[in-house]
Amino acid sequence: MIINKSKVKISITDLLLTVVSAIMLIGSYTWFAVCEVKGDTIMSCHWAGEIIKVMSLLMLVLSVIHLFIPEMHFKCGVSLSLLGISAVTLFIPGGIIDLCKMEEMTCRSNTRMWTLIHCCIIGILAIADILIYLAIASAEKHRRVSR
Repeated sequence: MIINKSKVKISITDLLLTVVSAIMLIGSYTWFAVCEVKGDTIMSCHWAGEIIKVMSLLMLVLSVIHLFIPEMHFKCGVSLSLLGISAVTLFIPGGIIDLCKMEEMTCRSNTRMWTLIHCCIIGILAIADILIYLAIASAEKHRRVSR
């Protein structure tokens, strides 16, 4: 654990989940944003970008909540929800919502790839976080039984 003040316990996976979620949210507006709407035509990739922004915000809010929750079981529950949300977000660009037909477009070259990378990292961190807290809970239970 990095910080252990009173009841708040923050581990490295807690911090990494928050940082990666924040990078994903910022990136969905800047580095891997879909093309801007031009004129009256709104392409389907625009809606994929909008949903990715909302899902990124949701992951960031859950990551911040996860950061400050002291109970391990609640942390595992929030990590499970982060895992599910990242799995759904993974399939938004090009799966749930179609992207542009041209391979050179930003939505195909950047948005899909970076969404895949960030969602996989968040999923891996959530799984690691769950396993860490389950191991800690198991060790505490074993310690209580052996007394």
